[in-house]
Amino acid sequence: MASKSTMSPKTPVAKKTGTNAVLGPSPCLQRGSEFVAYVYTQASQQVDAFFQICGGPADLTISIHQASPTAPGGTPIFSGTLPPNPNPLTTSLPPVTPGEYIVMWQFAATGYWDIVAELQVAGVTRFRKINSNQGDKIPVNAIWCYLRVLP
Repeated sequence: MASKSTMSPKTPVAKKTGTNAVLGPSPCLQRGSEFVAYVYTQASQQVDAFFQICGGPADLTISIHQASPTAPGGTPIFSGTLPPNPNPLTTSLPPVTPGEYIVMWQFAATGYWDIVAELQVAGVTRFRKINSNQGDKIPVNAIWCYLRVLP
C-alpha cells in the first residue's frame, strides 16, 4: 500500500541573476510533489530510474540490489558524472526475475543542490523523492526505493 511522505515542504533556493538573488524553486522542485511508496510491477513492464540534480555537477551511481540478507552485491545501472543544469537522466533497469529489490541512487555533489529521484513503471511515475542540502535538516546523498516484481 502506498504511503505518503511525512517530509516537510522544501524551501525555495535563491538563484543568482547578475548581482541580484531571485527567490524561487529550482527545476528539481517543480517536477511535482514528493511521494515515497513501495513500487509494484509485473516482470514484463519497463521500469526506468530518473535522476536530476539542480546545482551540480554530481557523480552518480544507480544500482539495483536483491532484497535478501544472502544476496550478492547489487547490479550497477549507471555510473558517471552529470554536468551542471540541466542534467536529467533516465535509464532503464535491466530485466529482473520476480522478487524483491532495492533501487539505489547514490551521489556526491558540491555547493548547493536539490535533487529528485523517480522510479517510473510503463511511463508512469510511481516513486518520487526530493532532497536538498538547503531545505532539509539532514540532507542525505543516497535515495532508495523498494521494488517488488510480480510474475
